[in-house]
Amino acid sequence: MIDQVVQPLYTVKVTEVGKEVPLFAEEEMMVLFNEDAPPELRDICVLHSSGELSVPLQLGDVVLFDQEQYRITAIGDEANRTLAELGHVTFKFDGCDRPSLPGTIHLERKAVPNVAVGTVVQIKRYL
Repeated sequence: MIDQVVQPLYTVKVTEVGKEVPLFAEEEMMVLFNEDAPPELRDICVLHSSGELSVPLQLGDVVLFDQEQYRITAIGDEANRTLAELGHVTFKFDGCDRPSLPGTIHLERKAVPNVAVGTVVQIKRYL
């Protein structure tokens, strides 16, 4: 059996979960932002430690919330830039193959993961 090569692209740890995050989960959404999120956005965001995006994301890359995996199905035109610069992206767990908004990354349709302080969010590419 050949081992699959994995390229880590982005890794952060959740530091705070806004009180409105469960409402967004009901709409199959999760908003990530680094700890510098504006005060008016903190209640709707999953805040996380700083991370560095090593290369732009592409279709088929995998987002992990601890060990739970979600394949990327669509990437908005601004999502790579906002993730790299602000640690900000909106995940939609709907499996769409076309981005609904420029800063959105669509993931395969699965239940929105439960995140808590300490959850590790990683994005990987399997080569």
